Amino acid sequence: MIDHLDILYIENFLTEEECNKLVDLYNSSPTQDFSEGIWAWRAKWLNYPEDIKRKLILGETRAAEKFFKKMFMQDNLHVMIWNEGHEMPPHSDYGHEDEYAHRHYASIVYLNDDYEGGDLYMPELGLTIKPKKGLYVCFRGGEILHGVTKITKGTRYTAICWFTEI
Repeated sequence: MIDHLDILYIENFLTEEECNKLVDLYNSSPTQDFSEGIWAWRAKWLNYPEDIKRKLILGETRAAEKFFKKMFMQDNLHVMIWNEGHEMPPHSDYGHEDEYAHRHYASIVYLNDDYEGGDLYMPELGLTIKPKKGLYVCFRGGEILHGVTKITKGTRYTAICWFTEI
């Protein structure tokens, strides 16, 4: 059984300055469209500053490995924008037909918190996580149904990736 104790939380994983740099970098980078639907025109693969890149790749991976006591390979690190009206219903990161069955764990770093809505919720656990700038959250995204409440005011920025057990 999975419960809230199986979820990694690290406050201030990124500093306010690092979060602001990533939001600025997202906003100054060219638009990159790679898909349709909810992801279209919203995700960007950035040229991260080296210090932040180390935290997002090595730091996230090591923290997750230590907490979950498993070895991981990181997948698809990018920054995502959520504008007013965006939301995501509860879902599994394995995908509709298990097309992403290798995505065992989901990882989110919140880059801002000056918006309304946009909470991460896990209905089967009765858990809602209010985003906080710099917060890192990691959980079994394939096994735990999770969603994002509607953004009612402002814009939400997140750095997201997935982990595969190796």
